[in-house]
Amino acid sequence: MIRFLWRLAGGQSYPQARRPGVAGQRRWARWRRARSASPDPSEPDGFEGYVRHFQLTEAELRRLHRHHALQCYGWFGGALFALGFGVTTAVLTEGALLGLSTCWLGWLLLAAAAGSSLRAWQLRERRLGSFGEWTHRPREWFPSLFS
Repeated sequence: MIRFLWRLAGGQSYPQARRPGVAGQRRWARWRRARSASPDPSEPDGFEGYVRHFQLTEAELRRLHRHHALQCYGWFGGALFALGFGVTTAVLTEGALLGLSTCWLGWLLLAAAAGSSLRAWQLRERRLGSFGEWTHRPREWFPSLFS
């Protein structure tokens, strides 16, 4: 159930990064040595490496940007609903404890919206910018759906 909700929210699972059991210790050691070795200078790092690794076209990048932008607005709408209507209704009918838990839910949804907005900004800029960089650009917090 948790994995389903994680995938529904846009989360990715990376099974190759899980630590294997006793039978796969040699393979894990090989993977760890390969990760610690100096990277190949001919292979680009960052966004270009991501695009090359997943063989993404320009149309797929635009589709991914639109997906993350829609996800951002969906999470933001859920956060507004939880913080506005949900907290008011919970405090008036059930008490402060349920209102506080609804408030925490709103903040979690707001964090999910920020993550989606960051990914949409990175896709639009075509580079892997940091979270701090994104926070210093308030005009980028709400991504455009048509870019």
